[in-house]
This record gives sequence, structure tokens and C-alpha cells, in this order.
Amino acid sequence: MALMLKHALRRDVAAARGELTPEVHDWWYRERVWSYLGAATFAVAGAVDEALWWLEHAVDLGWINYPLMAEKDPFLASVRSDPRFQHLMKQVKKEWEEFEV
Repeated sequence: MALMLKHALRRDVAAARGELTPEVHDWWYRERVWSYLGAATFAVAGAVDEALWWLEHAVDLGWINYPLMAEKDPFLASVRSDPRFQHLMKQVKKEWEEFEV
């Protein structure tokens, strides 16, 4: 993960993708937090399609931290203007507002 982030911060998408081994992919795929971190990593790298895919997957796994995704996480800045992100945030906001403990 650290190597992926290093490459992402350098905006080297190919090198970041190269660190996504099958084992890392499986790990990310099973866990909502890691799926989210994967989305953030690809967003920083500028790989919007991959970032949104991982973000949608994180939401599917139950990640609904609307304020973090919609406003606070600086790593997601590159995807916030994408219509797919905005559509996803409508769903997440509804789930966030309806969440009860």
C-alpha cells in the first residue's frame, strides 16, 4: 500500500497499478476500509475510473462516511466533479442521514 501511495503521489498511475498484486486486490476487495483507501490512492494518482470503481465497491460493502467522501478527504479532490461521484454521493448521503445505532 505504501508503495502504491508513493507512486500515486508522483502521479505515476502505471507504477501504482503495478503494485496492485492479486493478493492486494483480494485484500482490498474484501474490506470496505481498504477498498476506500484504494479509491483514495487511485484518485490521487489521477486514475478516476479506478478510483470510482473502488469507491463504489467500498460503498457496496457499507462504507457510508458521507462527510469524509463528499468534503473532507483531500485525496478525493480529483473525482468530486465527476457525475458518477456526485450520483454516488446522493446515495451515500441518504444512507448517512438514515443511519441509526
